Amino acid sequence: MATYQIKLEQYQGPLDVLLQLIEQQQLAITDIALADIAESFIAYIDKIEELYPEELADFLVVATRLLYIKSRELLPYLITDDDEPLTNLADHLKMYKEFRDAAEVLEQRLATGQFAVPRPVSLSRLEVVEFNPPHRIEAHHLRELYEGVVAQLETIIRIPQAAIRKAASLKEKITALHAILQQRQRVQFSDLLHDTTDRIHIVLTFLAILELVKQDTITVEQKHSYSDILIVCK
Repeated sequence: MATYQIKLEQYQGPLDVLLQLIEQQQLAITDIALADIAESFIAYIDKIEELYPEELADFLVVATRLLYIKSRELLPYLITDDDEPLTNLADHLKMYKEFRDAAEVLEQRLATGQFAVPRPVSLSRLEVVEFNPPHRIEAHHLRELYEGVVAQLETIIRIPQAAIRKAASLKEKITALHAILQQRQRVQFSDLLHDTTDRIHIVLTFLAILELVKQDTITVEQKHSYSDILIVCK
């Protein structure tokens, strides 16, 4: 807050310097009228053409600290163990100054069009990765290792292809079941299996029935548990 200056009987100058003097016990907070400081700042706002947000923020930070200090001096019996000790004021002032300095640096960078800040890289921290093959290794050894890795990858690649074939088989099973029901209208689940013991065929047939039920194309009936399922075309 380089532009705003307060004028009191005990002090004249920047508000943040006043806070430092009070923290250093060179001025008594009880002798400072905080209402006069607030009125002085309001009068300052009325005179200037434009108030920058950072200037208002600076005033609020310092004024809040002054109000906190004075409340502790005037009402010491309200202080609890959780209250912040006044010895930390120096740390707050130091942090406040660091933020102000950083804001000035950022403002200068923005004024010159520097919207990005590169991160410094230390060459000493860069790790150099080298390939040091074991002794007595030859080209055919590397080829055998490469072929072994490729062979393992082929197993992984086959998995989605098997899933695609399964999905295609289910679609074919649904089409075939729908065609049978269009001709016969009613069919038993056991008739669709034809005494087969192929588990994949049984599972796909059952999944096809569930899909047609979901599509509201057929209804199923089962009189007792574990009894045959009657499939009826709507």
